Amino acid sequence: MLPIPPPAPDPIILADWLELQALLADDTNASFSDLRRELARMGIPKDEGIDEEILVDDAFSELEDRLTACGGSYPFSIDGSLLQTQENLTPSWAYIFCLLLSWRGVDRSEAMRPPTELFEEAAAVAAKEYVAGESLKFGFPRGTLPRNFTKALRKVCQELGEGGGPRERPSSRNAKDAGLDIIAWKSFPDKRQAKVIFFGQCAAGGNWEEKLSELQPSVFIDTHLLEAPIVDPLRGFFTPFRLRKIDWYERAKQAGILFDRCRIAHCAYGQDPPPGLLKWNEGTREELKNSSE
Repeated sequence: MLPIPPPAPDPIILADWLELQALLADDTNASFSDLRRELARMGIPKDEGIDEEILVDDAFSELEDRLTACGGSYPFSIDGSLLQTQENLTPSWAYIFCLLLSWRGVDRSEAMRPPTELFEEAAAVAAKEYVAGESLKFGFPRGTLPRNFTKALRKVCQELGEGGGPRERPSSRNAKDAGLDIIAWKSFPDKRQAKVIFFGQCAAGGNWEEKLSELQPSVFIDTHLLEAPIVDPLRGFFTPFRLRKIDWYERAKQAGILFDRCRIAHCAYGQDPPPGLLKWNEGTREELKNSSE
């Protein structure tokens, strides 16, 4: 079995652990008893006010909440005390990717495509479906957009039909993305100004909470664009982690429209995954499976 990482387990970590156990196990499931055994092996002491039964019950309550939050995109089923992996995981690639990424952590030096880049592309898929329009990954390094910051911004303004083009500043020569990772919008047939525009930031590392309020659309626009869009862009934040319900209000007030693992999975469900993502999922899954043997 996978070890449960420190610090003392909470329902979010334990729910992740159960999902990974079901994903990696030969019988493709995980249960109450599996979690109890692992907690007993860890020596969770009751004399410190930690009750194993409450931990297990809270973990399964969290799983049931995820089932609801994913809106049909959850890659597991729940039958009493058993969590079962679905047979076809391909439509749920986004949930599996976010689960593996949040557990394994970010490694920008690996031979395959960096998971941070894959996460931004996955977020772009989710943003596109959320606004029911178009999206672009602006985060550096860029794919379809020019590598140069000014040229990339000029292309974005052309696609949006707003912004007036990039504002030339000395800092633009060395700029990468200025904190803007995702741009999404929904146009009308007339292609005129005044439409929904969405600016998003991604944070896949363990320090994601430090980045919640970094992106400020008005500051980005005033600094880097010649004209402000007629309608102020919406602000959003993407993270592969699952957030506790008790923390949601405060985090969302800082971040704007908050996309955690379940919301990303819901929006991206059934869409084509970014190139290389399924390969990363499979490679990371095998890596975790081998490490637990």
